[in-house]
Amino acid sequence: MALSAYRQEETRLKKELLENWEVKAVAVDYGGEFISSVGKIVERAVVAASPFA
Repeated sequence: MALSAYRQEETRLKKELLENWEVKAVAVDYGGEFISSVGKIVERAVVAASPFA
C-alpha cells in the first residue's frame, strides 16, 4: 500500500489483494517530515495491524 499514489489506486489494490490472494491490506497517512515521523509511522502500523482495528 505504501506505493499507491492515489486513494483510487489504494482501493483497487486492496480489493485485488483480497479477491486474488485473500490478503487484507490497509494504508495509513502519516503526514509531516519523514525523520521526525518514524515513531508515529510505526505506532500507526501496529494499530492498523491489530486484529481489533
